[in-house]
Amino acid sequence: MTDTAFGRGTCEPPFKSAGGHLMAPDTAHGYLSEGGPHLGDMPNIHVPESGALEVEVMTRVADMRAQLFDDDGAAVVIHSGADDYRSQPSGAAGPRIACGVIVEQVE
Repeated sequence: MTDTAFGRGTCEPPFKSAGGHLMAPDTAHGYLSEGGPHLGDMPNIHVPESGALEVEVMTRVADMRAQLFDDDGAAVVIHSGADDYRSQPSGAAGPRIACGVIVEQVE
């Protein structure tokens, strides 16, 4: 996949530094959108009162080395609200409230 827009592996508040969704050209945001989802779209998460969350998520990312571990890296961004899975460009999910840089774990 050569024509793909990538985010960045930086997380400076308010987290706009992470860039946009990982996406292929001519795709829409959201699982319920015609022409969607973006490669980097993920489902909503629900954090329990304890604040401890463990989650496993499948995405459409096909080549992690090329799409996530490129020269400028990638990040996961959490929004304040639920994604409606159709509004553009980010599901009407509200402001970004958390961000984490994705790092490759080499053994």
